[in-house]
Amino acid sequence: MTENTDTRLSIRTINAVDTMTTLETEAIVDFLHKHLEQYGDKREHIQRCVEYAVSDRPYLGGFVLVAEIDRKPVGVVVINKTNMGGYIPENILVYIA
Repeated sequence: MTENTDTRLSIRTINAVDTMTTLETEAIVDFLHKHLEQYGDKREHIQRCVEYAVSDRPYLGGFVLVAEIDRKPVGVVVINKTNMGGYIPENILVYIA
């Protein structure tokens, strides 16, 4: 973690063992929807992808990497598991902003 007098940067990984609040999920989805601009998807599709990444259900999962300053997202990466290792990548980058 890097810290100065004005801001506090933190980077965290969220996966199935973590609990995301509705507000945290909304902040991540809103950030991606805004910053992906014309290359992004509909908000509801982004939300489904984030929920997939942090799901503990069999054959779902992955993780969300969030960089935050003062607890507000400034960068987000969403990785989803494919469960198809051996013939296509085991994980796939879905969003980065």
